[in-house]
Amino acid sequence: MYPNNQRLLFFALLLFVVLPACNTGNNNTSTNAQISNSGTVVNPKTGMQKVTFTAKDSLTITANLFHKNPDLTPVVLCHQANSSKEEYTETAKRLNEMGFNCLAPDQRSGGNLVEGGNNETAVLAQKEGKSTNYTDAQQDMEAAIDYMYNLYKKPVILVGSSYSASLALVIAMHNDKVRAVAAFSPGEYFAGIKSETFVQESIKNIKKPVFITSSKKEAPRVKVFFDAASGQIREMYVPKEEGIHGARALWETTPGSAGYWSAFTAFLTKIK
Repeated sequence: MYPNNQRLLFFALLLFVVLPACNTGNNNTSTNAQISNSGTVVNPKTGMQKVTFTAKDSLTITANLFHKNPDLTPVVLCHQANSSKEEYTETAKRLNEMGFNCLAPDQRSGGNLVEGGNNETAVLAQKEGKSTNYTDAQQDMEAAIDYMYNLYKKPVILVGSSYSASLALVIAMHNDKVRAVAAFSPGEYFAGIKSETFVQESIKNIKKPVFITSSKKEAPRVKVFFDAASGQIREMYVPKEEGIHGARALWETTPGSAGYWSAFTAFLTKIK
């Protein structure tokens, strides 16, 4: 027989081990486990965590994940040329506050201009000798969609900027993991690789919710993509100011950004 004090110590140790293992009723615990299993641990201070996943050609894609709640709608934010995931850092934080989980990937067609930052995927693609044309980035965007769909078990809202806006429209046309698309300054950017009307032809009669915007100067040529949509929810915003090319329209430093946000928010509210 153990002395009384040794028996008390034994039972205390037993409770310490057993009780945490039995605590399965906390939703936050299951959420953390889900994210950890995906190789992601969210920083509670910033709400942002760098994650990686692979495209179909095995290139490793680096992205910033802005997770808030497992029940929220996922959004994939794709950057423009010569840019990176950093193009969306402030935008993603604001969307977080509005009730969305966001992923901003580095695409292989990108760089590190002022609107971006170091594009880790583009650097790796060049190192591995992979092609980095605009259309090559489609598989990166599709991998990002798959990542968010698998993580949250919900179709995503796909957002594109410039060349990725065009690819976002094309992807949304046939990808069931995309529920809606927002295109900032789409265009026929694939001359020499695709036909001059590739995007228009690819998205003809797209039924999914579509939001399209651009600078004021770009609006006439961007309207052809809006006209190609035939769903019940389709919105086009033309700024009162000159505006700017791409998703930088949402930056606070962009003149007229409030107007862009108002129109974009109204669209998101309709489809949320």
